[in-house]
Amino acid sequence: MIKFIEKTLILIFLSAVPTVAFSSCAEGLFESTLSKTCLSAHPDEDAAAFEKPMSFVMRQITIRPEGTWIAAEGIITKNTPEEFRRFLRENLVYKENRIEFNSPGGNLYGAIELGRIIRRMGNPTTVGRTLLLDNPEYSMDVIGRPDAVCFSACAYAFLGGEKRYLSDNALFGVHRFGSSEYGFSSDEAQQVSSDLARYIEEMGADQRLLQLAARTSFEDDIFLINSAMAEELRVVFDPSIRSSRFEISLLGQNIVANTTIFHQGYEYSARLHCIDRFPRLVVWGPKQNFPQIFYDMPKAAAKFISGRDEFIVRSQASTLKNGNVFVTFDGVELAIQLITNGELQLNMVWPPNWDQLESWERIKWADMALWFSFHLRIENAPDTIPIILKECQ
Repeated sequence: MIKFIEKTLILIFLSAVPTVAFSSCAEGLFESTLSKTCLSAHPDEDAAAFEKPMSFVMRQITIRPEGTWIAAEGIITKNTPEEFRRFLRENLVYKENRIEFNSPGGNLYGAIELGRIIRRMGNPTTVGRTLLLDNPEYSMDVIGRPDAVCFSACAYAFLGGEKRYLSDNALFGVHRFGSSEYGFSSDEAQQVSSDLARYIEEMGADQRLLQLAARTSFEDDIFLINSAMAEELRVVFDPSIRSSRFEISLLGQNIVANTTIFHQGYEYSARLHCIDRFPRLVVWGPKQNFPQIFYDMPKAAAKFISGRDEFIVRSQASTLKNGNVFVTFDGVELAIQLITNGELQLNMVWPPNWDQLESWERIKWADMALWFSFHLRIENAPDTIPIILKECQ
């Protein structure tokens, strides 16, 4: 059992891993605190994995760097940084290969050292799980399932990512660390607190993260960091995501709203306008910025995330014209969500009959979804989108 030193402002837990019991509890998953005994997960897989030291496995959909990631799963120990160095020596790792954590936590100093190695490498980090397809040679990246977690020390290793992403379904949290059972004096505990604060500053995150950790009332609680907190505290960070503005203009006799989308170093143009009295969002750019399947793709479906809302846009088509790919989305729900939340994230694109596809077909579509995604953040959405919707009446 973890004990706390009341006189220490921020108590640091160095090496014991909080006990994580898996059950089917549903209530409280998205409250500010979460009991570690109330995780919805796969008992056989995850309980076993979380009893083992963290391992690093290269997973791949395609040979492109963006289609390959590193699955980091298990308990962080003092030996984890050296295990990661060994993994780097034995594998060809590109800067674009993201590191996907699924961990209950572990050794704090091991996590700090691991985070610094990741920062020197320049890899992005996220929280997620990897599912194997029918063909064991291939794997499917599943980011942010409700059973993908990064708690305790893992949260600090995660900060090592040069770019850091969290989906709304991933569970990311910190908690009050204790050190009394390891015999540390108050001065020693405060030194560890100082080391952690310095590391958080070094990684570019906000020191208030430690204050949130200290708010957990019980040793078995985790303070969940939701998407709004994560952005405010710079837990998530991507310098390539920039805010945009809709510019209202005339295209012939029609009023249109134009903007630019920035994603992974690429720029896409976007336009919201009315076609046959119905709003459409068109995204386009040079064909080399799109997977080849987009050059002539029939209607499919797109999954968008806006705030905590997820919704399906069921009509999508793309065409290749004059060296550019044009992708068209039905715009009613998109427009409403942009007005409400000011931003959208295209999370995945897939064919209607996903379950009927063979493994290699799934790989092709998963590759497409991985390669083509974007984050649309419009500062003046509430002022401009109603103008376009009025044109559709």
